[in-house]
Amino acid sequence: MGVLRSIVQNVIGLIVDDGLVVLGAIVALLVTWLLTSIGPDIPHLLIGVILFLLVAVSLLASLLRAARDAHRHAVEPPGDAA
Repeated sequence: MGVLRSIVQNVIGLIVDDGLVVLGAIVALLVTWLLTSIGPDIPHLLIGVILFLLVAVSLLASLLRAARDAHRHAVEPPGDAA
């Protein structure tokens, strides 16, 4: 039963993490859309760079969170995983 619980927790964790990445990408798109709407004089290359950086930061944050969680689970003694 412990293996099944572990599988379910990992699947739920993946869904939540992926959802946060998608949310970050949507926020990045909204920010760049607002920039193009407010300032049509802003060069498109700059808007593209901003979009790339925002999505990269979102992915990096998700990666760091996953690494921290993996490290936390690897360091915990087996009896403490309650």
